[in-house]
Amino acid sequence: MSDKEIREQLRKKYQDEEKRQKSRMDSEEQELRQYFSDIKKPINQDPTLVRRQRYNEKMSTYREVMKDVSIKSFVQTIWQYEGNNPEEIETLYDCKEFMKKRSIEGVALSLTATSSISFWNRRYLTKPTIVLGFFVGIASGIAMGFIRSTGYTLKRFEELGPDYFLGRLAQTEIEDFRLDKVVKK
Repeated sequence: MSDKEIREQLRKKYQDEEKRQKSRMDSEEQELRQYFSDIKKPINQDPTLVRRQRYNEKMSTYREVMKDVSIKSFVQTIWQYEGNNPEEIETLYDCKEFMKKRSIEGVALSLTATSSISFWNRRYLTKPTIVLGFFVGIASGIAMGFIRSTGYTLKRFEELGPDYFLGRLAQTEIEDFRLDKVVKK
């Protein structure tokens, strides 16, 4: 074998080895690209993905139920409605008085709590903060009175029965917002 042939053989060997290394490098690079692109996609059984899907399902159900809820219209109906017969008038009057009593109790309790907290921390609180606590006590007391009287009000309206507007209103509210009812999509 001559020098030229040996060089030619070595050159071919070198080129073949270089091609193999390049193909291995390309395949490794392709595998890495695939690996990193797969990392960005969550797997189907990923617990985070499953939790997110459950949360989205719950929130869509909640939104569907709550889109028809209008406490403002319900309260306006109760406070602005004038009964057509003595039973409705008596029930409305009784429910309004019950709510006023519960609101006064709630305001007294909340004002006592906020005032005692303000008095206890009077060294650290500024005057506007104490005034804010006073208004928070009144607002939370009225809200507490409304919440505590809602069950009684619905019960009294339901006792009127389906012959009266308020009875039908209460039965509709109770039926629409039952917690054991399954919402269909």
